[in-house]
Amino acid sequence: MTDDGTWGIDLHADDVTRFPGVAFVLWRVCGLSPEAGVALADEAQRHGTVRVLDCRTREEAERVVAEIQVLGVRATAATATTRR
Repeated sequence: MTDDGTWGIDLHADDVTRFPGVAFVLWRVCGLSPEAGVALADEAQRHGTVRVLDCRTREEAERVVAEIQVLGVRATAATATTRR
């Protein structure tokens, strides 16, 4: 892996997956508490997207996004300065 700056994981609003499901995915993949996962899911629903995690490399961010997406939650990787 190369160190190419900080990359963020953005969670996107989802009309299908319920907050407890999102919280589980964020706990499983990102290590966030269930309470933090529900709060982030709520924020994504209200604002369209929310930053849930920062990674040191693009490769790490893309790996995390893939794990989140495999579990049925919509997420993308973006540079730390990019907000989607």
